Amino acid sequence: MNIPFHNQGKMPNQGARERLFAIYIHLSMAVVLIFTIIFAFMGFTQAAVIQFMGIFPFMLALRLNFHKKELLSKFVAMVSSITLVVMQTNVNFTHETGFHYQLIALVVVLYLINDMKYTSDRIFTLFFSVVITLSFFICELSHFTVPLIPVTDQVNNLFHNLSLISTFGALSLLLYHYSIQLSLKEQALSYMADFDALIGIHNRGYFNAYGDKVYPAYLSKPERLHAIIMDVDDFKNINDTFGHPIGDMVLKQLAMRIKMTIDEDMLFSRYGGEEFALLIENRRKDLVLELAESIRHGLEAMQIETDQGIIKFTISLGVATNQPEHTCFDDIMRDADRALYASKHAGKNRITFYND
Repeated sequence: MNIPFHNQGKMPNQGARERLFAIYIHLSMAVVLIFTIIFAFMGFTQAAVIQFMGIFPFMLALRLNFHKKELLSKFVAMVSSITLVVMQTNVNFTHETGFHYQLIALVVVLYLINDMKYTSDRIFTLFFSVVITLSFFICELSHFTVPLIPVTDQVNNLFHNLSLISTFGALSLLLYHYSIQLSLKEQALSYMADFDALIGIHNRGYFNAYGDKVYPAYLSKPERLHAIIMDVDDFKNINDTFGHPIGDMVLKQLAMRIKMTIDEDMLFSRYGGEEFALLIENRRKDLVLELAESIRHGLEAMQIETDQGIIKFTISLGVATNQPEHTCFDDIMRDADRALYASKHAGKNRITFYND
């Protein structure tokens, strides 16, 4: 097996919905500008002016979002989007342009950018869902009104197609970014479930789960499955003397040193506060004990310089291997823990191999 010691990829930052909202604003501004150019090119000056004026509320929304006034920023953006669509559909043109189809995408955007765990966001979303729905049907009934800019069926078809293209294009881009954010969030949750947040190596849950997974294979093969539990001697004294931040630094330095000593196919995990565990497959007992001694000696020789002085420490280790009487992986870890206790009881800074 090749177990990664640490996920080198960056954890996703908070604010995924805020980033989606910012993308939505930029897309909206781009669509506004595109239709402004189209209207101006076709000689529909009034529609072009109204369309161009619509960019300023989006600029305001972008600025408000930058200053962390998210709810107000969303309000301005939603009102601007709805107003612009209704104006172009009901006032300048008719529903045959299909501009109001953009409101369907706006409903999807509304749910993408709001976090439903907040009451304010739930109220905001429900309110604008109703407003958007009503606006859509108002636009759909715009054939009862007389448009200020009469156009041919050919132009209506052109606007209809352009509206669909811009709507589905913008919505696809937003959903693409949403999928990326969702994937990153899943990676972050997986990381937090399997790795120790302080040190960046696998945690006890992952260690035991992996041990349970591979253990059955060693019931029928001659190779051995070894487990080592190691514990920093008198670690409480380090915390009490130097403080917990220094204690955390000691644990990180210890982990780095052990990772430099072991092979990549060995699973190294944090097992408790100052306890670490190592799972070794397909090695002879003498090689495992030799490795354990290398770890013990290397950490004993370490000196960690701090502003408060030099820190030296030792560790005690308990080693166990699978036995015929074992029924599960937990039995190996139980024996390793008993061996660790024996090392502590015998004076610390030593290795004990569990033997009935």
